[in-house]
Amino acid sequence: MFHDLESPITLYVHIGTGKTGSTTIQSSLLENDLILQQEGVKYLGLMLDKGHSHQFDWQVPGGFSLFMQLEQQEKNNQLVKVLTDECRYWSEHGCNKLVWSHEAIFNSPDAFSPALQALEQLGVKVVPIVYIRNHISWAFSAYKQWGIKHKTYDGPIMTFEEWCNSKSLSFMPYLLPWAERMGGTLKVRNFDKCSSLMDDFNSILELSTKLPESRKNTTPSDSVLSLWASFNNQFDEQVGPGAFYQTLGRLGITEHNNIKGVDYKSCLANEDNVNQLAEMYAHDLEAINYFMDLQGQPLLEHTTKVPTSDLKVEDSMAVILTMIVALENQVAALRKHIEHLEQRDKK
Repeated sequence: MFHDLESPITLYVHIGTGKTGSTTIQSSLLENDLILQQEGVKYLGLMLDKGHSHQFDWQVPGGFSLFMQLEQQEKNNQLVKVLTDECRYWSEHGCNKLVWSHEAIFNSPDAFSPALQALEQLGVKVVPIVYIRNHISWAFSAYKQWGIKHKTYDGPIMTFEEWCNSKSLSFMPYLLPWAERMGGTLKVRNFDKCSSLMDDFNSILELSTKLPESRKNTTPSDSVLSLWASFNNQFDEQVGPGAFYQTLGRLGITEHNNIKGVDYKSCLANEDNVNQLAEMYAHDLEAINYFMDLQGQPLLEHTTKVPTSDLKVEDSMAVILTMIVALENQVAALRKHIEHLEQRDKK
């Protein structure tokens, strides 16, 4: 279908991993869409929601779970249909490079690779891109995201050690299938050695225009995270990150009569945790470095630096006070608005 085109089509699929600047890449691509199109590049979004073809209900930024609910054959059929339509449309409109980015694709090779392989058979060059960081640095960041901010488990807040022991941090069970199925074009990048993530990504796309780095999803300060941990610790069930904001917005936190405190500092990683993780994932690191070396990338190294927190009670109190002042200002503005409406109705 696409074999005879004068300008061959390349589909770059940024597949992850999580906690390696994926949101930065996605935001930069989205914010510079017109610039990219001038260079013959079209960004298709998280779930192929920014392209030309909108045919299925999963083609929305949050549609990953909807897509994953489909039977495998239906996944293949729908993906191939959408991607084929996108390739045809954009090649006719001056874009011979397409970019799809979703960090959760990496963990689901069985769901996505068959459709990408089928696209290759149609004459599209498919280039999966994966950024990987060392297990320990990844765990530091991931724990704050999915151990504290978004409590993805039942029960009280887990410590760093408990959270790491509750799951596998290995990358190879996912990297190996991608390498076996798309090994000829798969690009494995050492996130730890990227002084500029977007510069590295731009080099893969071979862009002449340097896309600016749009920093997103930065980790909150320890003072805010300590409050987040205390808040989520009040619930036995899983808690999404939005609950913290919503409850504070309603001032509902004052209704808790039995606050369950959590020692935030004791939850964080210590030297023993770091040494244990380094030993536990040494073989996984060695296997990943085989691919790094094969592609001329710097080798991954496990960090030995233990993150420290200089959190003080005063810092948390300052955050709470700032929230109270902001909420009081909002309440005052609402009262003024209500008074204005009441006076208007009396006229």
